[in-house]
Formats: sequence, structure tokens, C-alpha cells
Amino acid sequence: MDKLGRMKTPTNRPRKILICDDHPVCCYGLKASLEAVWSNNGTIFQFAHSGERALELAEAEKFDYLFMDMKLPAISGIDVIQKLSYRLGETNVVIMTSYTEAGPMERLKQAIQTLPIHGVLQKTHNDEVFRTMIDHLEENRAGVFMDDESRILLDRVSEVQLTKREMEVVQLIAEGKTAKEIAELLGCSFETVKSHRTNILFKTKVRNAAELGAWFSERYGKSSAGSHTLS
Repeated sequence: MDKLGRMKTPTNRPRKILICDDHPVCCYGLKASLEAVWSNNGTIFQFAHSGERALELAEAEKFDYLFMDMKLPAISGIDVIQKLSYRLGETNVVIMTSYTEAGPMERLKQAIQTLPIHGVLQKTHNDEVFRTMIDHLEENRAGVFMDDESRILLDRVSEVQLTKREMEVVQLIAEGKTAKEIAELLGCSFETVKSHRTNILFKTKVRNAAELGAWFSERYGKSSAGSHTLS
């Protein structure tokens, strides 16, 4: 057993795998990749195409591996792992994602720090990276395995922490709203908006509304709807 409570899977017994992805083609593609790694050992696969179904299956039995799509229709992959965390002590948990935006990457970074996640792979990974990850997990090596793209994306996530109201102000600035319009939309005073603006510029280390709009667009994948002013 390693420090995370995982037992090393005996190589002479079939592994039990749960794959959760709302796209069946992704499930069966991942199954083929795993069968190529563990040929002829009778690996047992279960599939879930929703977070709710993954919860049902994982509540009913233990798995050696859980491959979880981060983006699911009703409940996210991270939320599923959070709900199952008390049952995943001996399970190797791998997050599969196609996200590249900073917002989802921020949430993933937080999840890695608090949940039993042992691997992170972009869905664009190649076979060599996949095999390397399986070796990492089979040998219970220390640390969370990440492919290079995921590591770069997570490293880019800054530690900027905006309040809920500051995020509302930033989004409206990115949409091209003036400070007066923002005050009317949020039901607060012009001076309150200016105060939020000052705090936001300080936290994000940008100089003006145009740069702030660009910061928001790059970070959250949003496009601005107009010019950026705070007059």
C-alpha cells in the first residue's frame, strides 16, 4: 500500500476498470488503449455515460482504475470524484479532459490538491504518454502523473483570487460596459464600481480596462462585445 492508500494491483489478476465519458467513442477508444497495455489478462470494463451512472456503479463495487471525463452534462467529473472520495482509497483515479481555458484549469488544480486524483491527461495524448502513465500508476510512484500539455496549462494558472462581485464587474468590463452601466446593472453606486475596478487592477496586475478585458478573455475563453471603458 502506498501513502495514498492504494494497493498495488497483482499482475496475475484481472483489473476492474470504470470509464466515464458522455461520448461512447471516447470510452471504447480508451478501452482499446488499455487492452493494448494489458493484453490477454481478462480486464473487466464498465462504462458510464453520465456522472450519475458513474456514481451508481462506483457505489456498488470497487474498481482498480477510474477514468473520469472532467466535462459531463449534468454533474462534472470532479464533482463525481468528490462524492466518491470516501470510497476511492484503493482506486487509481485519472481525469481526462479537453479543457484548456484557465477557469476549468483552476478548478482542476484545486481538485488535485484536495481529492484522490492520481493522473491527468489531455484527450490529445499519444500512446507513449498513456503507457508511461499506466507504468507510473502500476508502480505507485509518488506524485500526480500529468502529460506535458496538462502540466503547462496548470502551471499557467495564476493565484489571482477575485470575489464574486469582482468577477461580475470584470465580466461586464469585458463585455464593453462603462462604469455607469455596470453600477446600474449591479444596483450599486458609481464609486463602488470604481473601487472594485481599483482592487481588480491591483490583483490582476494590468493597467487599464482594455488589458483587463484581454486578461479575462484569455483566462476564461470569453470574447468581448465592445470597447473597454470605465468612464
